[in-house]
Amino acid sequence: LILFLATIYLWNIDLKAVVNTAASGDIKSAARAIAGAGTPAILMSIYINAAISIMGVVPSVFLTGANVLVFGLHGGFLVSWAGEVIGAAVSFMLYRWGIKSAARIPTDRWKLIKTVNTLPGLRQIYFLMVLRMAPFVPSGLINLLGAITTIQPRNFIIATTVGKFPA
Repeated sequence: LILFLATIYLWNIDLKAVVNTAASGDIKSAARAIAGAGTPAILMSIYINAAISIMGVVPSVFLTGANVLVFGLHGGFLVSWAGEVIGAAVSFMLYRWGIKSAARIPTDRWKLIKTVNTLPGLRQIYFLMVLRMAPFVPSGLINLLGAITTIQPRNFIIATTVGKFPA
């Protein structure tokens, strides 16, 4: 968060305009806004992608398209992938904290959660990795599922990093 705020301050970036444009669905306008960020464009795009991932309901396909236009096929893919992985990790931590401290969701009667909780760590990684590769399973739902299971944060990040790579 401190790095994010420092980036905005040091480069005098109109964050509201960049985020609104990136979330608008207009790939070319989003690409212009990201490219207009200058030197910190990669960081800004990663931040925006992470924020989209944390929100859990906004699709990031438009931002990925803008990243490809600005940074090229490989660079755009890597920037989008990094933002999504970071966003998923932060979402997981926030959801887990919220569920444990505020929501206290009783999951002992949910068959899927009980099944995932009984899997060894490597199988939990495999399970979440396969879910990540499924094109129509929302990332926010997978982040929430991971948060309410007993998967270790490190294993969640491994599953997300590998599972989001082809997506």
